[in-house]
Amino acid sequence: MENPNGNPDKDVDMLMDDNDEDDDDVDDRNKDGWEVDDEWLMALVTPPSMHVVPPPSTFEVGEPFTAAPGLPFLVGRPLPEVVSSVAVHHEEIKGDIRPRVTTLDGQVGVLASQQEQVDGLRKDVDGLLGLKGRVQTLESTVQEIRKENQKLRDLLSARESDQSVLALYMLGLGEGLAMVEL
Repeated sequence: MENPNGNPDKDVDMLMDDNDEDDDDVDDRNKDGWEVDDEWLMALVTPPSMHVVPPPSTFEVGEPFTAAPGLPFLVGRPLPEVVSSVAVHHEEIKGDIRPRVTTLDGQVGVLASQQEQVDGLRKDVDGLLGLKGRVQTLESTVQEIRKENQKLRDLLSARESDQSVLALYMLGLGEGLAMVEL
């Protein structure tokens, strides 16, 4: 962009907010106390030079990549050859993966049906656990009934023994009356 005034000193003064053009003899300082260096302001700024490093002609990788099965053949080969080798290797892997994926899909179906069976069995077990509580309640009721039956048997046998004693007394009374009558 070209300066419309044509005077770079006026531009610097304008940037530094210095309107006094005769201020050059006042110790080269502006109002804020900063020293104004016209040469420094006008100097061209160039970035430092950088060396351009050409890309390597071979593809080198570290240990984790070479440890992968089937891939160490890529190390130290020219990059275009590596790319074509990887494409061929990719097709081999893709062809090898398809049957595995099909097998896994079948196994997922089997696992899903087995999960349904397990869910059904869990429901059955939950039902059985509910029945177990009912069975325990019935067992305790049966034990109480057996205790009551035993009490009734004991009472019945006591009554029977009382009847036999009473029968003996009656028999004895009958004999005593017969003797008295005689």
